[in-house]
Amino acid sequence: MLEYFILSVFPNILLDAIDLLFDAPHLYNNFFSLLRSLHEAGKHTEILSRLRLIISHAAEVYIPLEIDRSPFNVGISIEVSEFSRDRVELLATKHQLNWTQQDCDRLMSVIGGHPFLVRLAMFEVAHGNIDLPTLIATATSRQSIFYRRHLARLETTLNSHPDLLAAMNDVLASPTGAILSPRLRGRLEGLGLVKFSGEFVIPRSELYREYFSNLAAIETKS
Repeated sequence: MLEYFILSVFPNILLDAIDLLFDAPHLYNNFFSLLRSLHEAGKHTEILSRLRLIISHAAEVYIPLEIDRSPFNVGISIEVSEFSRDRVELLATKHQLNWTQQDCDRLMSVIGGHPFLVRLAMFEVAHGNIDLPTLIATATSRQSIFYRRHLARLETTLNSHPDLLAAMNDVLASPTGAILSPRLRGRLEGLGLVKFSGEFVIPRSELYREYFSNLAAIETKS
C-alpha cells in the first residue's frame, strides 16, 4: 500500500521552499491534496500516524485551494520572524563583539533583523575581516559582503524575471510602497525583498531600498 511504501522510505518528510510550486497550478492542486490526505489519513491509520511531515515556505499562501484540500490550515504553524534588537544584542555577545546598543541599532537600520544578514555581518566582524563602520558604509556597494553573499543572487533572480523586476521597481518608486497582485507580492515576499504595511508592499530593509533603487537609476540612464 502507498502509506507503507512512504513510511518505509520517508518516515520523516521535510519539504523546503514549497512556494516554488505556487506558480504551477497543474502541479500544486494534486500534490497539495495528497499532502492533506496523508495528514487526514494519519488520524485513522496507525502507520500513517507516525509520519512526520514538515512544510517550509517563504511566501504567503496566495493560491486558491479548497479548505478541505489544503495542507496549510492543519497541523502546527510556526512563523520565523526577524530578530528583535534584544536578539541582535544577544547574538553580538555570543560572537564576543563588544557592541553597544547604538552599534546594534546602526546595523539594524541597514538590514533590519534579517537572520541571515545579521549572522553574516557579525561573523565577518568577529573574524576581523571588516569593522562595523566600514561594513555599514559599504553595505550597498558591489564590494560589500552583502553583495557577494546575497544581493548578487537577488539581482540575478530579478533580472531573470521581468515581471518581478517591474514589480520591485513599482515598490521602490513610491515612499508609501505599491499595491501588487497576490501572485507578485507573494513571489517578492518569498525572495525576502519586501514586507507589508497594510495593503501596501514596501522594501524589507534600507539595504534593499537603496541597492535596488541605485540599480534602477543606473538602468534608466543606460
